[in-house]
Amino acid sequence: MSVLHPVRAHRARRTRRQAARAAAEARHEAMWVRFWAAMHDATKTTTDGDAVHEGDTHA
Repeated sequence: MSVLHPVRAHRARRTRRQAARAAAEARHEAMWVRFWAAMHDATKTTTDGDAVHEGDTHA
């Protein structure tokens, strides 16, 4: 039993590390998605070439 404990602890640490890494990757990806969406909104133009502003009815 005492021999297996370090292995079990290692597996638990590895699992927690993988979970933390997955969460960090998800946060990072969400950040990039929001960033690119904001960039896209900032550069969006209407059919007549005007930049789109909030409240425009002819967007």
